[in-house]
Amino acid sequence: MQVSSSSREKEEGSAISGIAEKLRSIKDLSHTKVGLQQQQSIHRLPSPLFVPAVGEPFFPYLDKSWSTPDHPIPAPGSSQSLETDCKFPWERAAADAIGTDKAPLHKPESVKPPSLAELLIPQPELRRLRTLGIRLEKRLKIGRLGVTDGIVAGIHERWRNSEIVKVKCECPSALNMRKIHQDLERKTGGLVIWRSGGAAMVYRGKDYSGPAPKAMIDSVSLEEVEEVSSEEEDKEDENEASFDPDSEQIAMANPSEPQGNDLDLFACDLEYETEMDHFLDDLGPRYKDWTGSKRPVPVDGDVLPPVEATFKPPFRLLPYGVHPKLSNVEMTNLRRLARSLQPHFALGRNRGHQGLAMAIVKLWEKCEVAKIAVKRGVQNTNGELMAEELKLLTGGVLLSRDREFITLYRGKDFLPQALAEVLAEREAMTKALLEQEERVGKENIVHSERKEAGELMPTSSSIVSQASEVEVNSNILVNHEELPRDRIAAIKAARVLEAQKKQRRLAVAVQRKTKAEEELGKVQKLLKPSDPPADREMISDEEKHMFRKLGLKMNAFLLVGRRGVFDGVIENMHLHWKHRELVKLIYKGKNRAEIEETAKMLAHESGGILVGIVPTSKGQAIIVYRGKNYQRPPRLRPENLLTKREA
Repeated sequence: MQVSSSSREKEEGSAISGIAEKLRSIKDLSHTKVGLQQQQSIHRLPSPLFVPAVGEPFFPYLDKSWSTPDHPIPAPGSSQSLETDCKFPWERAAADAIGTDKAPLHKPESVKPPSLAELLIPQPELRRLRTLGIRLEKRLKIGRLGVTDGIVAGIHERWRNSEIVKVKCECPSALNMRKIHQDLERKTGGLVIWRSGGAAMVYRGKDYSGPAPKAMIDSVSLEEVEEVSSEEEDKEDENEASFDPDSEQIAMANPSEPQGNDLDLFACDLEYETEMDHFLDDLGPRYKDWTGSKRPVPVDGDVLPPVEATFKPPFRLLPYGVHPKLSNVEMTNLRRLARSLQPHFALGRNRGHQGLAMAIVKLWEKCEVAKIAVKRGVQNTNGELMAEELKLLTGGVLLSRDREFITLYRGKDFLPQALAEVLAEREAMTKALLEQEERVGKENIVHSERKEAGELMPTSSSIVSQASEVEVNSNILVNHEELPRDRIAAIKAARVLEAQKKQRRLAVAVQRKTKAEEELGKVQKLLKPSDPPADREMISDEEKHMFRKLGLKMNAFLLVGRRGVFDGVIENMHLHWKHRELVKLIYKGKNRAEIEETAKMLAHESGGILVGIVPTSKGQAIIVYRGKNYQRPPRLRPENLLTKREA
């Protein structure tokens, strides 16, 4: 034992001495090749603890280098494997660039495209205009309605004295400043030379001479577009044989210019806009503060009268064999069609839309879909109420509704006003003719009965007058000779069948009533409610108030359903009274007399004291107190009440 302990002390001493020797060598030797060679030549003492030398990795067989074609992993045992390369690929690329006198790789910065003002105005002039705009103190505020006609007039008014106008946008207009800048340049004819956040500067231009004219599209007529399209068609045959790459490059460089088929589409769009613009003029005044970029400007629905004395819902008649509802494919196609349409009306109020409904019905004669824009900036607008009333007045189909637009489809059973009037007139004539036929038939029956009785012999003049009257009224639809006694007999037979049908229904109803009365009599014989006790216990008003508050705070309750009071309800009340003094019952009825009768019956049958009846959110709460001298009865279910099955 002594030998083993001495040998263990020697091993520990050798390990500690080895560590101390390594630390001294690390402190004394420098990181030069000579120092590394001297350290490698140091004799290592045998020890169980591995202490690496200077520059020697902890795990010599683990290579942390990356394998790439430029930097492959060295073969094991080679001299390169000792020099570990733990750099990432991008660090190697930067090191290689520095070693070859090249600039390091950086992420290219995004270049901001120049604005229209920077392209058209020289830099010194642009700098002068911006400095002049910064010195301006007054600013024109743009509200939530955007660039309205009043804002445009204010800008032109200030351009009379200054060539720069500074504007400031407030929420929610500041959320889409790109649209505000486009509207400013389009409506005023100026240039936005500076913008930051919700502020911008608008330059009037060097040759400014007053308010800008209307848009170029307004001045172009359909005849000019047709002339240009015809000239293009004449030149198509000449340009088919020859191909000029420069001209194609120019066409690709200017894709916004209408060429070929695009010019025909432009002519169609312009024709539609012009026709719709003239048609909307007849429907009502336009919305002056409209901020849209395209024509036509919608009609102001708030200016139209809220109530119209001559308003009538449109006449509707579904064609034979046509399904009344829209399929999913039809609904999708109509929504896609309405998405590209400009709104026809602008609406801000929630109720009073009879004038707007009349305008929508007129619009449906030209266009299947009516699109209504909800005004921005108007308080308390509710698109759901608007769509509900318009759908009720017009009878159309609601395609879509959001916070900006409401789209209504006229429906498959919609008829234009002219056709509806013709059909209504023809229907009225048919109805009048049928009434005349019925009246003449009744008179013929009366005459025939009198003739049989010998009271009156009809003269030939009366028969001729009646026949002529029927002939005059039936020349449009049918001939009077095709109205014999068969029609009168059919009317009589129909009336007899209707009377027999009503008699059968009445007999069935009387039979059911008799059966119900018999069943009710049987139940009343079984039901024998107990009388109130003679020595009933009394409680004071203070105790009732306290018990009422405690009963309302109770979470547990019994539900009195449609069966009313039966033996199971009384049993549950006694089971509740086993653990607590009060019981709360919820009754769903609303008749006050029935509620009071049920509460009294519960108190009499259970032997408790009625505290009160309190209305709650769940129903009428009936609170019953068991009493101070309560004793649990030997039979919880009273024999004089109905069972659950009988009730």
